[in-house]
Amino acid sequence: MGEPKPTLQWAEQTLRNLSEQGYTGTVTIRFAQGGVQGITVNQELQPRQQATIVPAQPLT
Repeated sequence: MGEPKPTLQWAEQTLRNLSEQGYTGTVTIRFAQGGVQGITVNQELQPRQQATIVPAQPLT
């Protein structure tokens, strides 16, 4: 079996965690069949800085 695909709920929780840490900016969520393929956050204060966040772990 392959790696578990992150779910939309995982993406929502990840974005909530970033918000609680003070991150703001534009978020791009890429979907693939069966789950979320990736999340990219472009911070508004530093638009050239990008952080790709994809630790594919199922929610418990």
